[in-house]
Amino acid sequence: MIVYIMGRGYSGSTMLSSLIGNSDSIENVGELISGMRRYPNTIVSSGRKITEDPFWCGVTQRSSTLYGKSFEEIATLLFKTSHPREIVSILGSSRNSHKWSQVILANKSLQEAIKCESNKEHFLDSSKDVTRALSLLKTTADARVIYLVRDIASVIASCEKRVLAGEGFQFLRRRYHGKQWESLFIFVTAASWTVGNLIRELICSLYSSRVLRVRYERICANPEKEFFRIGEFLGVDMSGISSGIKDGAEFAVGQGLGGNRIRFSESFVFNPDVGKVAKFSRRTRLFSILGLPLKLFRFYR
Repeated sequence: MIVYIMGRGYSGSTMLSSLIGNSDSIENVGELISGMRRYPNTIVSSGRKITEDPFWCGVTQRSSTLYGKSFEEIATLLFKTSHPREIVSILGSSRNSHKWSQVILANKSLQEAIKCESNKEHFLDSSKDVTRALSLLKTTADARVIYLVRDIASVIASCEKRVLAGEGFQFLRRRYHGKQWESLFIFVTAASWTVGNLIRELICSLYSSRVLRVRYERICANPEKEFFRIGEFLGVDMSGISSGIKDGAEFAVGQGLGGNRIRFSESFVFNPDVGKVAKFSRRTRLFSILGLPLKLFRFYR
């Protein structure tokens, strides 16, 4: 099984994927697609380059053997077919077409390679891209998608914090900089939260039995209940994670290719207060109005 986290940036996917990766049967590989894009210069969670890390050396060699081409070609194929412009192509094409049969083979090769290297039956990809989610659901029968949503104000505030710190703004796989564009960057974050989640709702309706909606805020408020839901959905025992959170245990980060700074820590303790904003700025509160159309639905309130 390939488990995939779909959602917007700044939604807590690194935290969630790292926690799920502590189950006995799921290996967390972080943001697989963005990590593969930077191959062979990707820095993995161990702090090494992907070509120097024992786990990833095994994955790249084994998957390229199974696929019949280099790992770089696998990375290029999956990165290109996960671009938003491919959505129409995925919806309109047959899984038997040459391009999508190659995608199926690439995913199966990675799945088998990660299984062999990790000794875990399944792996989790937290790339979040909506196109990748749709591609997996259409071409991979055992794919399961967790649709992770965080409140629009918290997402905007996280974006605003990074923009003001000079980290720039990423949109459609490109990073933009410019102090004079700060308000525009934050406006686009707010607008894309609404538009992007509407598109994700369409995917939920098309594949309702294979997509689970999860709110970040509900994980923080009641992790035991939410991890029971996730475990039931995936058919995997998550009780150890729930009890670990309750006891303040340390969790391993996993073999992440991409994600936020958590992935470079050997371990972490789940703290729902980390990243909370004490008071939203006036600009954040103003742009949060763009999320009102979705707030009509109970899940988004």
